[in-house]
Amino acid sequence: MEYFLYMKRLLHKIAVRLLAIIVLGLFSDSLSAAKLSGVIRDERGEPLPFVNVFIKGTTRGTTANPEGVYSIELEPGAYTVIFKLIGFRQKEEAIRIMDSVNTRDVVLFPETYLLKEVTIRAGAEDPAYAIIRKAQKKRKFYQNEVQEYNCHAYVKSTQRLVSYPETLFGQKVEMGEFLDTTTGIFYLSESVSDLSVGSSGRIRERMISSKVSGDARTYSFNQASDLLFSFYDNIVNLAGLTPRGIVSPIASGALLYYDYKLEGTFLENGVMVNKIRVIPKRVSDPVFTGDIFILDDTWRIHSLNLFITKSQQVEFVDTFQISQTFLPVEKDIWMPFSNQFEYVFSFMGFHGSGLVMGIFSSYNIHPDFEKGYFDGKVMSVDKEANTRDSSYWNENRPVPLSLSEKSDYERKDSIHARIESKSYKDSMDHINNSFSFMDLLTGYTYRNTFRHTSLSVSSPIPAIQFNTVEGWNSEIRIKYVHRFGNEDRRNYSIQPSVRYGLSNNHWNAHIMGEYRYNGFKLSDIRIDAGTDVLQFNQNNPINPLINSIYSLWARKNYMKVYESRFIMMEHESEIWNGFRFGIKGEYANRIPLSNTTDYAFVTNSSRNYSDNNPFFISGDSSVFAKNQALIAELNCRIRIRQEYVERPEGKYITGSRFPEVTVTYRKGIPGISSDVQFDFAKLAVGDNWKMGLLGRLTFWMEYGKFISRKHLYPMDLMHFNGNRTWFSDFRINDFRGLDYYSYSTLDQYIQVHAEQNLGGFFLNKIPLIRKLKFSEILGVHYLHVQTRSDYLELTAGIEKLNLFRAEIFTSFADGRKGTIGAVFGLKRLF
Repeated sequence: MEYFLYMKRLLHKIAVRLLAIIVLGLFSDSLSAAKLSGVIRDERGEPLPFVNVFIKGTTRGTTANPEGVYSIELEPGAYTVIFKLIGFRQKEEAIRIMDSVNTRDVVLFPETYLLKEVTIRAGAEDPAYAIIRKAQKKRKFYQNEVQEYNCHAYVKSTQRLVSYPETLFGQKVEMGEFLDTTTGIFYLSESVSDLSVGSSGRIRERMISSKVSGDARTYSFNQASDLLFSFYDNIVNLAGLTPRGIVSPIASGALLYYDYKLEGTFLENGVMVNKIRVIPKRVSDPVFTGDIFILDDTWRIHSLNLFITKSQQVEFVDTFQISQTFLPVEKDIWMPFSNQFEYVFSFMGFHGSGLVMGIFSSYNIHPDFEKGYFDGKVMSVDKEANTRDSSYWNENRPVPLSLSEKSDYERKDSIHARIESKSYKDSMDHINNSFSFMDLLTGYTYRNTFRHTSLSVSSPIPAIQFNTVEGWNSEIRIKYVHRFGNEDRRNYSIQPSVRYGLSNNHWNAHIMGEYRYNGFKLSDIRIDAGTDVLQFNQNNPINPLINSIYSLWARKNYMKVYESRFIMMEHESEIWNGFRFGIKGEYANRIPLSNTTDYAFVTNSSRNYSDNNPFFISGDSSVFAKNQALIAELNCRIRIRQEYVERPEGKYITGSRFPEVTVTYRKGIPGISSDVQFDFAKLAVGDNWKMGLLGRLTFWMEYGKFISRKHLYPMDLMHFNGNRTWFSDFRINDFRGLDYYSYSTLDQYIQVHAEQNLGGFFLNKIPLIRKLKFSEILGVHYLHVQTRSDYLELTAGIEKLNLFRAEIFTSFADGRKGTIGAVFGLKRLF
């Protein structure tokens, strides 16, 4: 009897569970999130792209794609959905979500703008000016209204190539699988991030998901914080697109740069919105053109659609357009909902366009960030971010893909496995590794893409040089590199090199190995051993090619060298964020060298070559005795509140709001087989600061001193980056007319260098000249040593593309003004 009661209870439990499963199965669709989608068109039936679609009273929403298609996930229930686009009347739709799929197509009509009844007499001010002045008064309030917040961010970047040259610098341009010839898309990526903004604009972003068309293993380089521009700031900085930033239409001094016209008003949710045309007073100023919408009474920005062109000294980009829409997140508090960059570019025969869209939602403007939350990590990428499947993206993508974007994903994803296969990579390597005539001039590289290795051999032809010690000489370098993977910054390289001089009939050879073993600590080990010909100044201020030209054509052999037979070991690593420590040890047998040739192209010159002696024009060519040196060096680089991006493959430093401080200590260690004994320390501070409309300021200040100096040789002294030629690399600590070695010291010194890049502040106002887009460079370079009077240089020049530069300079030394000189060249970026 008990058995039957037990079975009855068991069957009852099973029946209940089966019934629950059946009920859940029947109603699972209604219990889960449903989808609302449709097409948004204008009154003529044409699709409207980039319409903002959101739930009334929230920032939860989406944006229509270029074909006007929108899609949003919603729980079952009743909603008021708002459809909003600049230039069109806002539309509200009451929608009840019932089924799993809900369709609602919408038609938007152009906004009807009404001009306020204002009597404007001849010569009177347009009503827009009064509105702008009120917005200016409220600018700082809205700039600081929300100090901290957290939100959800979606970013999509689509880059298209319309046309490209068949050849570039004599090489055939092959886009291969990177370019979809049907859609023109060569890069498409999406990302979803959790974005936090703290006081003083500190950022922390975590990329949760990432998708890159054609490569499922790659992580997107989208960064939502790049879209956090604010027109409540006086200057809108566009991430290096322009040298000086752009004046906001409601900046404190905006009336000096803009004219305004009230184009009309319209009502939205019972609030009057003013549409104001923004017109540059001078087309070449750093200003926007377009429309800005200002709310009545509160005088806050409602939305905007502004653009800049090449007239604003933008390089490579023909037009750059910014669209921004704000939504209320709380009563009387509005935050950006959608930010969008759209641009057209052209460069060296490449023509295309780009679209970067950001959707910001789910705002929390009262976050409780833990102490130390903003620790410098401005962005991190989850290792699992690129593992999300198509169902995840269908549910979480706020902006539906356009037909061309769908096509690009499908095509590139379908061929991804083939592209990543060993057979495909080997076949492409077979083509790319074929030897050509140009390789004789540029060098040859053999790659094994599948194994992540390469072997490069430099060409000896461009390395042909001349100096009075070796005569004609050249060098061949071989470099083998092995990387641990596409998404791994660890790598090692081995680089042997051989150098031969015809006049002194002498070989030099050394081999260097380098191993980066930690991409997050930026940890490197380097070992170098062999023989080499070195300049007395380790900074190599004299370019060997320039020295060759001056020697052969003018008998001015500025470069002074010695031979070093050495072994060197070095290790660098970041101990903690912003503190990088390095230690270096070297043992060298240092041998003096003498001139071995008097050869020159110029035969009738009365000028003779100077001896290979940095401190005397003539006399004893043996400037120092052969010696051995054991030298140790400690180096630390400090960057307070250093900011960085952490990706699965490693760490990328982005900068800091504080200057970089470098401390160096070098010691000559006496003892067995070492003839040197000295202690040297230096402190250097440098940075690159944005200066608003005045461009940017770059500076470098350095103080150094020999604490002890019992036994030193010429190469151990502190030398400075002088120059006696018409050419320069324009490093920040380079002088333009200083003698190479006359200020060399074994005592204390101070050097200060500062350059102001004005970014076209003056030249952009000169007709015709402004079309060249030159930046003005003003500089000062100062040197103080104990044994000489102070040396000062003042410089002025022009620069193009942050690369090509020409300068004039004058110097002051020994109590008198020097001559005016000029220098030209390519700026050394590293």
